[in-house]
Amino acid sequence: MEEQKNKTKMDAPKEQEKLTYEQLNNACVQLSQQNQELRQELEHAYNVLNTYNRLDYLFRVVECDHNNKINSISFSRDFVEKCVKKIEIIMAFSAEEEKDKKEN
Repeated sequence: MEEQKNKTKMDAPKEQEKLTYEQLNNACVQLSQQNQELRQELEHAYNVLNTYNRLDYLFRVVECDHNNKINSISFSRDFVEKCVKKIEIIMAFSAEEEKDKKEN
């Protein structure tokens, strides 16, 4: 009977030490920094997604203009040219970004 009492005492987890104010403060600072980093990553991912969506629509405008044989859908020539220029700018920026990543 006594062995069972000793065994249950040994199996019970030790009481966790209470953290000091400094330790809690350090944990809060670390969590705040991690939160900031994750927010920045999320914002970057959001911006990348928006860029891809915008590129998709720009390509669709150019494609509609190119495939427009019966004039059912028409965009002004100026608008289509602006879309082509935006595509070139975005694609050139992406290529430069990739090149920078490879160098680093």
